[in-house]
Amino acid sequence: MRILNELAQLIDTAPEPEGTLSVVASATIETYLLPTQARRFSEKHPEADLDLRLRNTGELIAEMLYFGADRSLIECQCTEARLASEI
Repeated sequence: MRILNELAQLIDTAPEPEGTLSVVASATIETYLLPTQARRFSEKHPEADLDLRLRNTGELIAEMLYFGADRSLIECQCTEARLASEI
């Protein structure tokens, strides 16, 4: 899966983050895909705080629109014109 490879690459190459990295994710991603990556992130960056939140797609989009999260992950394409998304 491309998103997991890119997330792993981000974790491996990112400088030490400061503060909190806030990630919102839909149920499928949060339940099945994110735990392994979250553990890798915490092991690589023990000083950083990782805030993971489960949201439905509408809530997730609203959080991104109003800067409530740094990153979001959903299993469908985002059709909100004010947000850039990658498949």
